[in-house]
Amino acid sequence: MHDKATQKIHNGHILGVSAFLFVPMATLLARGIAPLFVVAALGVLLTGLINKRAVTLPLGPVLFFLAAFAGWSLLTWFWSISPGETLKTGISLTATFFCAAVLVAAAGGLNELEDRIFRNALILGGFIGFLLIAFEFASNAWLSRFLYGLDGKLLFFVEGSYTATLNPGLAATSLYIGPWSLAVWKRFSRSVAATGIAFATGLLLLSQADVVVLSIFAGSVVGTLTFFCTSSMPRILAVMVALGVLVAPAIPGLVRSPIGVGQSLPFLSPSGIHRVVIWQNTVKHIRKNPILGGGFDTSRALYGVKDRVKYFSSKDTGEVIWDARFEPIPLHPHNGFLQVWLELGAIGAVILLGLLLAMFRAIDRLVSGRVNRAVSFGMATVWLTIVSLSFGAWQSWWLTSIFLTVPFMVSVLDPFGTAKRLSVPEEADAPHP
Repeated sequence: MHDKATQKIHNGHILGVSAFLFVPMATLLARGIAPLFVVAALGVLLTGLINKRAVTLPLGPVLFFLAAFAGWSLLTWFWSISPGETLKTGISLTATFFCAAVLVAAAGGLNELEDRIFRNALILGGFIGFLLIAFEFASNAWLSRFLYGLDGKLLFFVEGSYTATLNPGLAATSLYIGPWSLAVWKRFSRSVAATGIAFATGLLLLSQADVVVLSIFAGSVVGTLTFFCTSSMPRILAVMVALGVLVAPAIPGLVRSPIGVGQSLPFLSPSGIHRVVIWQNTVKHIRKNPILGGGFDTSRALYGVKDRVKYFSSKDTGEVIWDARFEPIPLHPHNGFLQVWLELGAIGAVILLGLLLAMFRAIDRLVSGRVNRAVSFGMATVWLTIVSLSFGAWQSWWLTSIFLTVPFMVSVLDPFGTAKRLSVPEEADAPHP
């Protein structure tokens, strides 16, 4: 007969259910990730009270910079051009950071039973989720078309395919594949694990969103380099990120405007041209208030439907290769670093840089083993790539996708929570037969 203590609802169940549902949820209802994240955090807090198990937040530089970022975001209310949005989104961001800290603390403190339950759920949920993605690709997104009534609509219709509707979910899944792959690698034989990981990665590479494909490629390159240069690559990556954050407003100016007759840039895709136009328009606004920014989450207040402009790019012969009608900045700049500069100014950018460097330092100091470090830095690169090219920085489903997959990674890296740190022994890199 089982001990009653083993029958309680515990953090292994909560994180396990979240991991099990993550990919199916992301595939069919990406916006459902946000409530899944909130329920998981509240579940950890509630079970902590019921089981008399205190949740101790992971104090350190990362938490400090998260608090500083949230505090500065709320402070910009005083000069925000849309104070209502600043306050509402700032409070939401603060709550998201708190919930993320709670989940990370729970993930780092799982005992052996909780860890086993979590890993089983993570692995099984991933297998089911990737089979679901494969079905959607094979059936031209049949389930998505059925759920959203897409047949006959052009919203997600691209060259006869509705699978573009999967793009947001595939972006979220590109974060999930890191901890899932690591768990599979440590559970199964090398041949079985490699086959499963290759299958899952291949599905993500079928995405019609170039940013998802690029992020997987970038994460794989950084992960591989980290595996072979495990001590120097984190420092190189930190320097690259520091330069990227600090000089972000200067980068769009390095490319001439692709708009107008004879201005076409053949090396840019239509989506690339679109982004260059948005980024160059964003830099113009950054220059108006480069230190303090215009206020947190004010990008969406700059333009409306009435401000839409007709843009086109053509060859010297006058042949139009791209044209579109949209706001100079449609809701957000499609670049997280530029969005921080625009809304929070140089001060916000410096705080963000401190947060990223603290994160890299934590991984570098606390994660041991070549495979563990490679997957950790590869996952961080996937996130940074997508943040640099797509989605609004404060979109709840995207933020919570990041902050839900981080605890998954912590749990896989820190078995049983006995070490009270984010590392595992070197020999754990070898997959178990």
